[in-house]
Amino acid sequence: KNGDFASLSAIKAFLYISTRNAAMNYIDKEQRKAKRASTIVIEEEEIEDSITREIIYAEVLNELRAEINNLPEQCSKVIKMLYDEDMKPQEIADELNIKVSTVYNQKMRGISILKTRLSGATFDMLMLYLIFNS
Repeated sequence: KNGDFASLSAIKAFLYISTRNAAMNYIDKEQRKAKRASTIVIEEEEIEDSITREIIYAEVLNELRAEINNLPEQCSKVIKMLYDEDMKPQEIADELNIKVSTVYNQKMRGISILKTRLSGATFDMLMLYLIFNS
């Protein structure tokens, strides 16, 4: 409108400020978009890492269970009762009609056998499994 601007310099100032504000809004919008995109990438990487860890964990557990099943019968029973059924050594001793010291001996024997049969990384995962599930 003719009456809105008093002079040519007022028009220039208005155009300069409008252009500057539009540019700043555009930059802010692009920065927010980039931040969202990087957040999505990070979340996707975290999900992929989580899935990879779960797959590795499942594979280690499968290998571990197979080796536990290949232990001598008494060792296998004791290990399964301790870690799968979450039984106490005294409960295992009572159920199997053996001494508590035998339970501990069978546990240590089983772990020793597993240590020799499993690869280094798998055995390390086993130890973490035993630590967090005992």
